[in-house]
This record gives sequence, C-alpha cells and structure tokens, in this order.
Amino acid sequence: MTAGGDPDGGNALAEAFEAQRPRLVRVAYATVGSVAEAEDCVQEAWLRLLVTAFAAACAEGDLERLVTMLDPDVVWRGDGGGKVASRPGARGAEQVAAALLALTRRPPRQIVMATVNGAPGLVLRDADDVLSVVSFTVDGGRITAIDVVRNPDKLTGVREPG
Repeated sequence: MTAGGDPDGGNALAEAFEAQRPRLVRVAYATVGSVAEAEDCVQEAWLRLLVTAFAAACAEGDLERLVTMLDPDVVWRGDGGGKVASRPGARGAEQVAAALLALTRRPPRQIVMATVNGAPGLVLRDADDVLSVVSFTVDGGRITAIDVVRNPDKLTGVREPG
C-alpha cells in the first residue's frame, strides 16, 4: 500500500511523500539491508506522518486539511459499549471532519501516538476523563475508516497516555 494521491491534487501530503518515497526506500535499505523491510519501514513512516498530520489538523480546527486526508466515503465507528458516551457513526469526509472538529472544541487532556492493532493510532484521555483508543484504516493515501474505542471493558490493557 502506498500513500497514493488524489488525481485532482487534493491530497498534497500524500503527493509530497510519494515524491520522496524512492529516496526514503534507498536510505532505509542501506540501514536494514532488505528491500521488503525497507519498504515496510517507509510505509510505517507514511502512516505515522498521516496520523500526526490528522491529529494536528484536528487540534488546529482545520476542516479543509482534514477533508483532504479523509477518503470521500470515510466511515467513523464509535464503541462506548453502553458504558460511556460515544459519538454515533458517521460517513463521508465532510460529515466526519465536522464531527471531529466538534469533538476537538474541548481538546483532550492527554494524547499520544501508539501502535494500535499493528498500525499507528492514538491513545487519549479526553476532557471528560474518558480513555479512548483511535485506530485508522488507510487506503490510497487517505483515511478510509476511523474506529474509536471508549468501552472501558475493552481498554483494560491500554497504557495511559502521557
């Protein structure tokens, strides 16, 4: 899976990363000695960059930038398990981006990048003191799904952010 890019040029972050991918693979190869491992390292770097840019766009309230990172058919799924409030699902870049910005009006108290299900994600403690784990599915250089687990029964093994 590569960062990809929007044929209309809407995903500048992915396009900029893709322009540097061959050089990054060469550098990684010189370090790890395997083309497959070098490509994995570069893909991991891409995913971390995308998650970092996503978190920054949320924190800055940048709707336009968020929309460029989201697939037009992105899906948001929340799981509070009936124990804590969780935003109902949403679909579509505009709707999901607007929902994200509504949530970030009260920024999280703590937020850290973490490995979630083998990929870069976020662990946060929100303004209401609820622990949440956010995972992302990425395809074609854009986020296609955001899963937010807030159910405390499912988060017993998660390390606190901070």
